[in-house]
Amino acid sequence: MTGEDLLGMSSIDAFASYLNVNKAVEEACLSNDLCAKSGYCYQFVNDCGYGKTDELDVAYMTGFYIGSRKGGIEAKWRPYSEVNNMNDLSRCIKIAKALELNELAVSCIDKNWVVPSALAKIGAKDHIETIVCRADLLHLALELGYIDVQKRGSCYSTKTALELMRHFGLDKTIE
Repeated sequence: MTGEDLLGMSSIDAFASYLNVNKAVEEACLSNDLCAKSGYCYQFVNDCGYGKTDELDVAYMTGFYIGSRKGGIEAKWRPYSEVNNMNDLSRCIKIAKALELNELAVSCIDKNWVVPSALAKIGAKDHIETIVCRADLLHLALELGYIDVQKRGSCYSTKTALELMRHFGLDKTIE
């Protein structure tokens, strides 16, 4: 007896149905992909933790020296309405501040270049530049950054992920 007989659907349909329900799997795939793309652009790339359970999906440095810019990426495969959450954003910003990052890019699936309204509840001194951007556009910016690095004959990008988005015109607000 096959899985199709048991479930009344093909195994591909069953897996697709599972993915549609399990956002954690989608976010893990996105996180791994953005980490790999960051590895093409930056020398020091890692997921960085703070404490026992909290971590940012990607933390990176743009150069080799003290004073190089540092950034972070929190990969979310969710609508903006689910990303604009004070608890999650506070956790990410706490980690980013502990790592002394200059910026934080938080991805979502439906809006681009939005300063999260949940940040208005905490003072400007309490957070770093944090932009919510579409995951596909962030992915594209990192791809284009890698191509740019190769054209210049360099090893790594000197621009952070958000700077790459600005440089390639991917910083437009999309509602």
